[in-house]
Amino acid sequence: MAIIYLGVSFTHVERDAGAPGFLGYLGRSRVLDTRLARHFDFSNLDGDLVHSEIIRTDEVSERFCEIEHFANCVDEAEVYWGNFGADSRRQNGVAVVVALPPDSEITLAECAEFIKRIALLIAGKRRLAIHAAIHDPARMRPRDRNRHGHVFFPRREIHLDEISGPAIRDMFAHPLQLKTGGKTATIEGNRWPEFHQRQLLGYFAELGIDLVVDPIAPFPGRHWPVGTKFDDPRVQHTRARTTRLNIEAIHGDAVRLIDKLLRGRSAIRVAELQRLMDRFVDNENERSLHLETILSHCDLESFAVLPTATYPRVVTTAPVRSTIEQACRLVDRAADKSQISTIRAVTAQSHEAAIDCFKSIVDTAEHDNPPLVLGNNHSDCRQLAQAIKAAKPQVGTIKAALAELPNTQSLIVKNRLVIVPRAESIHDQTLARLIATADARSAPLVLVHDQSKQTGIASHRLAAYAVDRLAALNPAQSEDDVERYLRCGLIARSIELMAQHRKIEFDPAERFFDKSTSFDFLVCNDPRLLEGLNDQIRTLRIRSGELGTSIQLGHPLKPIQLSHDEWIVFTRDDYSSCPPVIRRGELAQVLNIDSQKNQITVSLFSGGNATIDLKLFAHFRPAHALLIREARNVDRRHRLLIDINDVHHVWAATLLAAQAQGSVLAVNPQVATNISSLILATAASLPGALPHQLTLRRDPNAELAGILRGEGPVGPLSSSQVIEPMPDPQAPEIGFVRKAESPAPAGTVEIEAFPEPKPPREIGHLPIATLHESVRAIVDSNVHTRRGMDRLRRRLRRGEPERDVNARHILGLCGDDSPLGAIVNMLMKSQTPAPADEMAELDLPTEIEQLSPQAWNEWDLYRLKIEFATLQWNFTSWEMTPVEFKPPVRDSWRRLFKNGEMSQDEIRTLSM
Repeated sequence: MAIIYLGVSFTHVERDAGAPGFLGYLGRSRVLDTRLARHFDFSNLDGDLVHSEIIRTDEVSERFCEIEHFANCVDEAEVYWGNFGADSRRQNGVAVVVALPPDSEITLAECAEFIKRIALLIAGKRRLAIHAAIHDPARMRPRDRNRHGHVFFPRREIHLDEISGPAIRDMFAHPLQLKTGGKTATIEGNRWPEFHQRQLLGYFAELGIDLVVDPIAPFPGRHWPVGTKFDDPRVQHTRARTTRLNIEAIHGDAVRLIDKLLRGRSAIRVAELQRLMDRFVDNENERSLHLETILSHCDLESFAVLPTATYPRVVTTAPVRSTIEQACRLVDRAADKSQISTIRAVTAQSHEAAIDCFKSIVDTAEHDNPPLVLGNNHSDCRQLAQAIKAAKPQVGTIKAALAELPNTQSLIVKNRLVIVPRAESIHDQTLARLIATADARSAPLVLVHDQSKQTGIASHRLAAYAVDRLAALNPAQSEDDVERYLRCGLIARSIELMAQHRKIEFDPAERFFDKSTSFDFLVCNDPRLLEGLNDQIRTLRIRSGELGTSIQLGHPLKPIQLSHDEWIVFTRDDYSSCPPVIRRGELAQVLNIDSQKNQITVSLFSGGNATIDLKLFAHFRPAHALLIREARNVDRRHRLLIDINDVHHVWAATLLAAQAQGSVLAVNPQVATNISSLILATAASLPGALPHQLTLRRDPNAELAGILRGEGPVGPLSSSQVIEPMPDPQAPEIGFVRKAESPAPAGTVEIEAFPEPKPPREIGHLPIATLHESVRAIVDSNVHTRRGMDRLRRRLRRGEPERDVNARHILGLCGDDSPLGAIVNMLMKSQTPAPADEMAELDLPTEIEQLSPQAWNEWDLYRLKIEFATLQWNFTSWEMTPVEFKPPVRDSWRRLFKNGEMSQDEIRTLSM
């Protein structure tokens, strides 16, 4: 499960340290510091390094791809710009730590692409060389899921092939000059957790996978500085209080819980709500009960993409849905030319171009009052306010403009121009309130949209919807604009533009199989169909002569059929060399087949050739049919036949079609039948889809739970279903007897009502957060395992005189490599995270372990259940030492017979 963490810290050049040492630590390499005439060697730590590279923005020399040259240039720039003495300490860069999903969810190549995307988005248009590295502790500690990436930004830009120029001060925060005292203070920062969450959700949607991000808890915790003792009473009290508040929020008002989880969005995935239950509720049955109770609330509304869906996909509150739909109706009214409206929108490729377009379309002089420029922060409004300073605009925040404080004059008044210069960064709920307020007070509203931010997919969907409906089309738009429109959420104009330059067929992809030479790869995002499609297309191409005769390789029980010049795709990373050269999801073409040595030579898509011994590595399959995440690695010159047969991944398929030049989009008629329905299906498949673009669908289990509680059905199970009333029964009616109700009418049969569900079991102790939810469910599964866990805690609690002795006895009974041994070691480990060196404070915090703990297989979980049940008994009079294994007597006889020391008759006599 992907977790949200993006930490920012500052690095410094000092008398005895600098960028070479820090980058050598991140890259697990040996780097020479020319200033100190010293080598920093961290190559002994390369066990967890899986990727390292230097990312260059536009017009940056290739010389900075050498880590030694780059690191020394960073320090030289700071030493040159300041009076650097023996005791000097100057900032030389910024280090960013990003939590990454484990290898079971996204591949290493996808992690590297995601880190590069994060780095380029933060860098913006600055000329920088950025160092990136990915560490995967699972390479050293199996089942460890705390994969993370490091990104280093220098403090200064690159000019004339050297790091020079003034310091960059607004990359991670916006320092503003305060009026009182004339001091500079940072009062506006960036919302980095929301940024990380938005990028993860958008990237998962682009890959065509249904992963969700672990939601931010209603009451989030905090990260403690390095060196903080976790057994400090303040730390223990804070963590216990946070856990208790989150558990109370889950058991409390469902509407308030969803409001906290929304955090300005229009809806959240039901899977995110399920993840919250997994984190804080131990018992699996109670998790399902709480989820059904929340979804059955009368003020919550759940939606699905298809009317025929069994279970809902997203959930929101009724007030939020009403607010969003009202804003969408106002936008639709503004898009209707026959209606009079005061809402307008401007969009362009960059913020500067959007401001120029705004100045050419909107005349600020025609309004009596000075224009009002609103944004999340004052820094969002700075550039546009400077461009129209002749109109003397008033700058403010949307929060202040919407707040109705007593004895204060309203900022939004009739006929006053309201401008939102960064509409792409405004949350859906905030923008919906602003649109409704401006319309109610007859104030003209202009939304300025920057397409380069690409924020209309996973969140901020209302702004993209309004701009897509209201902004004027660019007459000079071309085929290259389709991908940018899709990435920033302008769905309607992107699909219409794609229909002009791409071939869109509303037929199943099977219709094109008889013309297998018309495409190079078939893209189908259903893994269950890949094997059959690969065999079918491969057979057709062998018959047509496009492929040569198949050659059988591999083990006889699992043969592999390959032909010369055939494309294959790898299904696992080859860690025989680290960082791996052969990566999962990468394509390669077979150049030579040696059936005697059981080897093949392939041409890697990333460049270069590789010889693969199938006895050591045979994790690949034919690439005639690919998933969307695999087809993204295909070069643009190859022709793709993209099959859209799943409504949940329409946007990912259309984005792939926009990237490939000779692609054909085959839309299944069950998904869409024309361009208009394809636009609706694409908008509904987005992770941040608005409620009115989806179908109302209540969870059937939650509906039943509400009926059993006596609440009755809230409405039909979906907006497309109409439940017909049942005819009047001929037999006497059946009435339910309830307390505090009028007696049933005469002629009815009285029966007992359904029993009310039991309240949730009282929590005797807080759950161990560092355990995986499957392990906590095993612990809480029955009374025996709970007793064993309680006894384990009492034996290993701090202050217990025989704590170490008890730990040794339990480890002797179960072993260090068992699941119970892992829990014992976790409870016994030092709670003071003493850093091994000065680099530890720049690494991933130890608190991340509670968000992404180790995962065990089914056998480990079963073994853990038995061991916990065993611990419930009193072992005080037992010697808890491991039983020495002795082989059976018959094994000794067999060995004696084999060595000729005993005859078969003697063995038969002894066995009687």
